[in-house]
Amino acid sequence: MLSDSAPIASDDFLYKSPDGYQIVIPKGLTYTRSKSAISLIATNRNDKQPSLTLAVMKQSSKQDVDSLIKDLIRIGEKANPPVKYVLDENGKNADQRRATVEAATNGVVIKTALLIVKHGASLYRV
Repeated sequence: MLSDSAPIASDDFLYKSPDGYQIVIPKGLTYTRSKSAISLIATNRNDKQPSLTLAVMKQSSKQDVDSLIKDLIRIGEKANPPVKYVLDENGKNADQRRATVEAATNGVVIKTALLIVKHGASLYRV
């Protein structure tokens, strides 16, 4: 979780993770490296703006990206309420997939963007 002493990005910058990836953290987001299943979390704490949260999860896996997507879709269909995955066209890179995820909670529809990347023996979910 983010502590009150977590830094705030004064400008967009390239964060170099000890978990082996690089990601741009947008200006104004408060960010921290986590010690749990989530490798990085960054969010805006300003209630006057739309909420933006960036989370990166790293897991060791021999599973390919398409198999993981199929598992996520199957789990989402069984969830109550259901979670819908809408996949972008599969590009030239078999180790990367993009999707949007839609779920409803108490009548509020929440949409998120999802990027899954396979690198070596690791899968990253952003």
